[in-house]
Amino acid sequence: MAELSEGARLFFIGTWQLADDSGWLRWDVANIAAELYPFEGRASRERRVRRHADALGGLGRLHLHDCGHAQVPKMAAHQHLAGTTRRVLTVAQEHSKCGIPAADRDAPRLPAPVSIGSVGIGSVSKGDKIPKATKLELVDGAWVPRASA
Repeated sequence: MAELSEGARLFFIGTWQLADDSGWLRWDVANIAAELYPFEGRASRERRVRRHADALGGLGRLHLHDCGHAQVPKMAAHQHLAGTTRRVLTVAQEHSKCGIPAADRDAPRLPAPVSIGSVGIGSVSKGDKIPKATKLELVDGAWVPRASA
């Protein structure tokens, strides 16, 4: 880090402000430049962002991904938050849904689907009757069985 310019070091700190708690951010040069350098002209600030990102990438401090995301790799290890319930992982979750490029001759690899809860399988004995599905309707903010017409 010592060999970086002061501007590149300050840009690195700026990426912390734009990243979620796990160090992921959306890599949109125009938006990043507008957030970090709002008083400079558009072309100048975007060149600055690209230049500093290249310098940080050369040191392994910023990883740019083809899907439009970037990662500050050691940020999660250095974050000291009050608890796991307050973590903001918006961009990390967004990035987890990006397809992972396959190597040549491989089938495309996609992330595993996200599971929300589980479904159990019940059993029915001989004497039990299986209830028919009931249509529901919303009445005064509560779901009630629909009256048959």
